Amino acid sequence: MSIITVFRKDLEHGLNGEGFTTRKIEQFLRVFKTVESSQGEMLELDSIRAMLVNVNGTEQGLCLEDFITAWWVFWVVVYSQSSDDKSMELQALGAIRALFYVSACVRSVSQNASMQMWWRDCEPEHGYPTLEAC
Repeated sequence: MSIITVFRKDLEHGLNGEGFTTRKIEQFLRVFKTVESSQGEMLELDSIRAMLVNVNGTEQGLCLEDFITAWWVFWVVVYSQSSDDKSMELQALGAIRALFYVSACVRSVSQNASMQMWWRDCEPEHGYPTLEAC
């Protein structure tokens, strides 16, 4: 099994784009292991650390909506970087889809709409016109 790794700059950029402050970004990044590479600093998903975080993100100082958004951004970055790895791409799409439904359950209308818009915009790449169609 491979370790899921993303470029730190890409994850930070995505989180900034969603309005995360530097403090919130640093809080979220605590679940990752930092690894140096020739292409820049990378973040490895540490599944043990990720599982130890409260379900609603309070240990990270994040509200539930931020917690869901941060993980959604992470999986969007994984999807974007997985162009040569079909199994990783499908895993990322599955995680994004799951977070969409979690977001709907907590009635975060704007978050849910953002996720749907991303899905529709990427439909030419992944081939699924709606989240429900997978």
